[in-house]
Amino acid sequence: MKLVQLTAPALAALLVAACGANSKQASAPQRAAEQAESDKKQSQDEAREAREDAKKEQHEAQQAAQAERGAERNAQWATERAALAEAQATREAQARPAPRVGATEPQADTAAPVAGAKAAVHFAPNSTELSPDAKAKLDELAGKLRGRTPSHNVMVEGFTDNAGSERTNTQLSERRAREVADYLESKGVDRERIATKAHGSSHPAGKDTTDQGRALSRRVEIVIQAASSPAR
Repeated sequence: MKLVQLTAPALAALLVAACGANSKQASAPQRAAEQAESDKKQSQDEAREAREDAKKEQHEAQQAAQAERGAERNAQWATERAALAEAQATREAQARPAPRVGATEPQADTAAPVAGAKAAVHFAPNSTELSPDAKAKLDELAGKLRGRTPSHNVMVEGFTDNAGSERTNTQLSERRAREVADYLESKGVDRERIATKAHGSSHPAGKDTTDQGRALSRRVEIVIQAASSPAR
């Protein structure tokens, strides 16, 4: 067997080559791990962006739905106002006596309300929300009542149309009356002078077979009473 003698430089070269091979073998798993970590981070970034996009789209969808509901509510209030105005005009025309020749029209009473005076606000179907018109009317009434609270009580009576069960209508009319009472209190009317009563659909203001009649029935009436007759 022939032995090969290696010189020192050759032996050094062989050792360097062996070390290089081992180094390459050791770095392959490390590179794979680094690549996997990079891929993981990229996936996490993409998932975060997707969540942010989804959250943004959800927010935009909620805003659009809210705007749509607001538009529908305003349209419903406009329809209600038109129906109420037409029904009220019809009722006033039927109840108004023919004017006498030379008679003058009575002036509107802008003084504070007196005992027995009555006001009414109306609601959309199945709703307890006060419309802008209703709030304006209650603001005016509260302004008149604040100066006469010691001498007057307020009876707030809720009503509904004939849609739904009587139990549901009674609860709805109670919530409507409470909504009006709370609003008057928020405008400075002493709550101790305010009482509420729920009638459900038992006292319709118009024919519940027509849209106009049902619109008139969906109401809260505010009745002014003398303080000697406490609110019940």
